[in-house]
Amino acid sequence: MRRINSVGMLPMSGAGAGWLGRGTGLQIVPLIKKLLKKKLLVEVAVQGIKQHYVISVKDKVLLKQASRLIIKNPNIVFLAPLDNLLWDRKMIKDLFGFEYIWEVYTPLPKRKHGYYVLPILYGDKFIGRLEPVKKENTLLIKGFWLEQGIKWDKKLGQAFASALKGFQKYCQTKSIKWECKRPR
Repeated sequence: MRRINSVGMLPMSGAGAGWLGRGTGLQIVPLIKKLLKKKLLVEVAVQGIKQHYVISVKDKVLLKQASRLIIKNPNIVFLAPLDNLLWDRKMIKDLFGFEYIWEVYTPLPKRKHGYYVLPILYGDKFIGRLEPVKKENTLLIKGFWLEQGIKWDKKLGQAFASALKGFQKYCQTKSIKWECKRPR
């Protein structure tokens, strides 16, 4: 239950990185079934995805509200590579169509993006990646990648600028310097 509450939703199969350290799928599935029977978990089917998931029963109302939610002014969040939401990379790919690999341990010639790249979440969509580096009093932007099909517009630009300013404050830097092509 603690693992599900940490991530929010995990595969009902007991497989996937979100379950790491909890046992094998063969060990986890009977526990999931027991928790479903006790009505502590709820099965979730996502349209167009074969895999079924489980959530805590306490999140059922929240999920129902979220399914009807229309985000008029979405915010941007830069997610840390080890954020709970990203624990199960396959689930993120299935649900959001976003493939993410933390390339910190990938040899430089094999990296697709960068050393420490943060996924960019805009409302309910992953829209890109950002590679920030703090150097003295400056936040260096070494890399920026938009996902295919994402159109940069005024609304997205404003949300991005606001998030970047907040991130700069969080990093306690005095300025931002772009070392890559800046979005426009």
